[in-house]
Amino acid sequence: MMEELAKSPTDGVEENEIGETFIEWYTSTLIDYIYKMTIASVLFFITYPWAAFFWPPYYFMGRRKE
Repeated sequence: MMEELAKSPTDGVEENEIGETFIEWYTSTLIDYIYKMTIASVLFFITYPWAAFFWPPYYFMGRRKE
């Protein structure tokens, strides 16, 4: 059981396929991160809509006008 959990993404893959496997793993990790951060941001701003005024673009635009 523990041996299965400790396997790396490249175990059992031929040498010429390791690069493609790494790219697929990196891409899926990046897409997962973007997806989760988007959902977290939407839920945060739905919960605290006033926090959008302190979001950096609006905050710096407001400071520039002062």
